[in-house]
Amino acid sequence: ELELARKEGSLALSPPRLFEGELPDHRPLLYPGKVRALSDGRIAVSDSGHHRVILCQPDGKALLVAGSGVRGLVDGPAAEAAFDDPQGVCWHDGALYVADSRNHAIRRIDVGSGQVTTVAGTGALGEAAPPERTKATAVALRSPWDLCSVAGAIYVAMAGSHQIWRLDLEKNEIGPWIGNGREDIVDGQADEAQLAQPSGLALA
Repeated sequence: ELELARKEGSLALSPPRLFEGELPDHRPLLYPGKVRALSDGRIAVSDSGHHRVILCQPDGKALLVAGSGVRGLVDGPAAEAAFDDPQGVCWHDGALYVADSRNHAIRRIDVGSGQVTTVAGTGALGEAAPPERTKATAVALRSPWDLCSVAGAIYVAMAGSHQIWRLDLEKNEIGPWIGNGREDIVDGQADEAQLAQPSGLALA
């Protein structure tokens, strides 16, 4: 068989060359987690696999890219900031807010200046929800997955703790709003209801 393959030219004459290291990914998007259409027609995309957030025109032209593409938790200018698997985004008072799920944080992107700041979470995975509202940057969150802006607050689908939380931007406080933290499907009063990994929010 080997001799026949040599005669036909189908047998490799040397071992294959294997590429060492990670192949660069040049696709414009990689596992985009969420898309949010803004009221002015712009579109915000959480480019989760590239660890960045993109603000686009309706035709897809990028207006702002926040995130260096390197996984991490770094505040600062858009090109230098770092996210880790960002998911839901919402627009509030001139800025994009991002559910930075694997950083267990909520980030703010000032669209005018391009500055990224952490507004809630410590970067660590929370173990238990606080019984009441707490300083937003002092409490560890559990996998925030989506955001929705209502009046002066941002509501958070906290998938990891099976709850909906409320971020009071004026007081800089955050805490559980709906759900007692047990994973189930139970209706009832806000503090008695049970959810199962909520991952999307919309205002109806």
